[in-house]
Amino acid sequence: MRKSKHFSIVMVGAGNVATHLACALNEAGHTVTDVFSASEQSARALAEKTGSAWTTSPGRLPGASDFFIISVRDSAIESVVAGLGERQGMMLHTAGSAGMEIFKEQYSEYGVFYPFQTFRKEQDMDLSSVPFFIESNTEEGLLKIRTLAESISNNVINSNLRERVLLHLSAAFACNFTTYMVRVAESILKQHGIDRSLLTPLLEETFRKLLIGPADKMQTGPATRGDSITMKKHYELLAGNSDYQKLYNFISELIQKHDKL
Repeated sequence: MRKSKHFSIVMVGAGNVATHLACALNEAGHTVTDVFSASEQSARALAEKTGSAWTTSPGRLPGASDFFIISVRDSAIESVVAGLGERQGMMLHTAGSAGMEIFKEQYSEYGVFYPFQTFRKEQDMDLSSVPFFIESNTEEGLLKIRTLAESISNNVINSNLRERVLLHLSAAFACNFTTYMVRVAESILKQHGIDRSLLTPLLEETFRKLLIGPADKMQTGPATRGDSITMKKHYELLAGNSDYQKLYNFISELIQKHDKL
């Protein structure tokens, strides 16, 4: 990370991503002057962490700031932008699946500040290794965003919308779907009174291997081995949940199909 000039920042949003960004930027020496959220509880909680003012009314936000960082659900960005009205400063959003043109009609300085990571308010996180994908409508703006990003991350990458959407899609498989698979595993164990912590060494080793090399080289299990006897036993054990049976068969078939390619 590079030492940089200090910016004033208005955080529009107080959810998981906004909380981690605001705290990291604050710790890097920037000034998060104001926090907006439709939820008073969320706005107040983040403002207390950053020593900022807070509001549930966008009209009460400052008229000018170095950056206005909009960190809300992707589907809410457009309505939030419309509600901000006239503002002086660079407008950024943190979404992976939205273009920067969403700002074009209202603002002259704008861009994207997308951290490629999963966030939860309750868990501390070091952002220094998190990839930040940035974009701006001007070269000068891109340099300004890069300066901001490099104050909290060592991994800042110029990007475009197509690249970010593809990254966002890949994250759904690598993170969201993987998490759901672990939820299924935990559900099976819970149903039979088995401690979920027994999965921990397996998960740690699985992800250690995935970090070493490509997933297609690390695939193991009965589907890869073509072990139809074990797969049949697994299917029968899931007799009480047809959704899990369908999921098991579908994923197993896909593994075998990909292994043949």
